[in-house]
Amino acid sequence: MHTSIRIDGRAWRRFLGVGLIISVSVGCGADPTADSGRGSTRSSGSGGSKSTAPTSKPTDFGTGNPTQPTGHKPTAPTKPVLSSTCGNDCVQVDVGPAGMLPFDLKGNPNAGVGLDPDGALIVAQGAPADRQSFIWIADTGSNPPTVSKVDTRSKLEVARYAVGAPDPSRTSVSMNGDAYVGSRNGAGVTKISGAGKDCPDTNADGMVTTSTGPNDVLPFGQDDCMLWFVKFTLPVRGVAAQDIPGQTMIEPQLEAPPVVTTTPDQHFVWIGEANPGNNATAMAHKLDGDTGAILLSTPMPRGAYGFALDGNGMLWLTGGAYWNGSLAFIDTKLCVDDASCNVPPCTATCSPTACPATCDGAVKGDITLAPSGAYGITVDCKQRVWLGGYGGSIARYDHSAMANQRLTIAPADTNGVHGIAADADGWVWGAAQGRGVVRLDADTMTQTAVIPQASGAKGMAIDADGQVWVITQGTTAHVITPGMTVSDNTVAVNAVTGLVSPYTYSDMTGQQLALASGGAPGTYQQVFEGCDGAKATTWKEFIWDAETPDKTWLVFEVRTADTLDDLEKAKWLPLAGTPSAVVSNSASIELELMRTGEIPGKYLELRVAFNKAAGTASKCGEVDAATPRVKALSVTHSCPPADPG
Repeated sequence: MHTSIRIDGRAWRRFLGVGLIISVSVGCGADPTADSGRGSTRSSGSGGSKSTAPTSKPTDFGTGNPTQPTGHKPTAPTKPVLSSTCGNDCVQVDVGPAGMLPFDLKGNPNAGVGLDPDGALIVAQGAPADRQSFIWIADTGSNPPTVSKVDTRSKLEVARYAVGAPDPSRTSVSMNGDAYVGSRNGAGVTKISGAGKDCPDTNADGMVTTSTGPNDVLPFGQDDCMLWFVKFTLPVRGVAAQDIPGQTMIEPQLEAPPVVTTTPDQHFVWIGEANPGNNATAMAHKLDGDTGAILLSTPMPRGAYGFALDGNGMLWLTGGAYWNGSLAFIDTKLCVDDASCNVPPCTATCSPTACPATCDGAVKGDITLAPSGAYGITVDCKQRVWLGGYGGSIARYDHSAMANQRLTIAPADTNGVHGIAADADGWVWGAAQGRGVVRLDADTMTQTAVIPQASGAKGMAIDADGQVWVITQGTTAHVITPGMTVSDNTVAVNAVTGLVSPYTYSDMTGQQLALASGGAPGTYQQVFEGCDGAKATTWKEFIWDAETPDKTWLVFEVRTADTLDDLEKAKWLPLAGTPSAVVSNSASIELELMRTGEIPGKYLELRVAFNKAAGTASKCGEVDAATPRVKALSVTHSCPPADPG
């Protein structure tokens, strides 16, 4: 049960004298209706009642644009909807679904958000991205060893980078687009920036020197986009980027600037090294993603053939060809240093009819699957682990299900499945050895397609637009555009050529990490236009109507400028956050601008950030009961009186 006690925004001042500002959460469950920010008489909402967040699929997705690209002009309201609640000396513009200017996901910068059926802003995974999207394909057979960076939209290889050790195989891509490339025989990991021409000038020669295509490979260490290389002792087969987005909390104060608490982004990468078939020497290492420094080293439960991280911090390992094809895990929330990781793994045997929960809560686990045969590995956005199997099957392991329902095995009509990937629309794609590609419904485990045109399949990956990439072990990659039915699938055979014997089937795009983890917090931006002509605008108050369930919160920032071009360059000013100990659903823009010395301009841009506690990842493309819901945003301003002369 979860109980949340809130004080109406109209009444908070009269409680200050006795210190009775209440914002209390009690219990062990999450109430999706809790912590509503409604209640102010100035709000455009309908009072203080609560409503339950819908659980159906949203009707619209955002652009996936986390920051304003260069040259983007914010979209101001074309026909402001005026409210009379702020008095005769001001204008109030309301944005939201209920008879107001609607939220515009196509015209305004946003990321990771969508609209629910009522038109409210919510966190929604699987939203398409309009930023650049790349796939990083290891050229396993190249000499010198390289990795290819391919634009997933143009299908052009835009760069090829030398890596520090031979036999590159596994690649993993971080949330900010950087790639980690693990080499097997060379026993090393190379980090390459995804910034291209905007990479740092690592050799300090005053310019960015970097590859421009497959025929422009700079010697190792001379490309500015190569950030670091770490040498290991044993073959590297497991590589998984782990990003923990920074979070901001804004606590309003009565007669002082708000207290802003920010945690920085954290970037890590987990590396698995092992000799084939030797569990005793198999080690997992957690590296600082920025520097490559080894933060901890711990024995793996078993040798790993591949890594995949879920949204709750569980690092899943597949045994692959050399370690009995079973499943293991390390809980990265519990394994945080050498001491806490230094525990023997819990062991269990799991079959479709009997899968005990004896390893729940363990730091490490070693789960023998019956039947065995796990090879490729991925995690979907419902936190289910998927395994490609030697025996012509695909296995689904759901760690949160009832003990006797955790393992489900579906025949894949093939001799074996190597690479495997799960998309945002509920399909799982497996590289069916000798058959092309097999497609399964992730919920029903029903095979809906075998796609023979995608022959030679070895590795599988999903890009930011939902395209399915099929990496062969020859020189090419195919691209599948999924359809609702088998006949609706389209296959671009040999969409990319010139690769060098790629033996890779890990998270080559970063989309698996993004879908499983929920990605960075969602954001939405809205521009408000002030007074006409040369009249000075006084921005007065910001009002919101929102719901913040348990373990969620919203952060609001503003910036102002006299032109749209200058608005893009203006700094963001922290304004308010909810829920808050100071219970209110409004904030004074005027007071905040005075405190910081900012000069108000004709345009004001508002940015709202949707935050959720770790371990509360949304489901793909659906409204999560734990998502904040923003139903209305209102801004008031006043203009100088007209000149009577």
